[in-house]
Amino acid sequence: MLSGIALKIALGFGLIGAATGAWFYVQTIRAELDAANERTARAMDVVNEQAATLDKLQEDIKLIQNITQELGKKMADAEKSVVDLNNKFDVDSQGRTRDIGKEIIQDPVKWSKKINRATKDALRCNELVTGAQPLPDEVNGQCPDLVPGSLPTKTEEKVDIRKTVK
Repeated sequence: MLSGIALKIALGFGLIGAATGAWFYVQTIRAELDAANERTARAMDVVNEQAATLDKLQEDIKLIQNITQELGKKMADAEKSVVDLNNKFDVDSQGRTRDIGKEIIQDPVKWSKKINRATKDALRCNELVTGAQPLPDEVNGQCPDLVPGSLPTKTEEKVDIRKTVK
């Protein structure tokens, strides 16, 4: 009988040991599952942060593209102005090529008047660009694009492209 009781005690200890082992195993699995959930939550936070950063980056790229296009247009306009300015010296009003040096030698009085008038007009262009208001009937051959109404008034807000960048 003693062997039966010892067997029952050994079996009881075995069952208690197995139950204890299973409990510790389940607790370990739960701890690993909690740690995995925490890592997953952190990874999702990182993914969400990266998605927000990517969206902001795409917005910035679009803004940069718009600014680049605007600057490209302004650069093309400036290059056209340079070509037009060069043509003022190299081409006459009928579109024929000319050599100002030779023409000045032939008729210095006429060219002196032309140069003085053009200088006066150019100085007035500088005044207009720097804020002077154009006269209602003003005509300026050096800067015809600065007609009355084309310049912003002192009360209007001037657009600064740097203010568009956040």
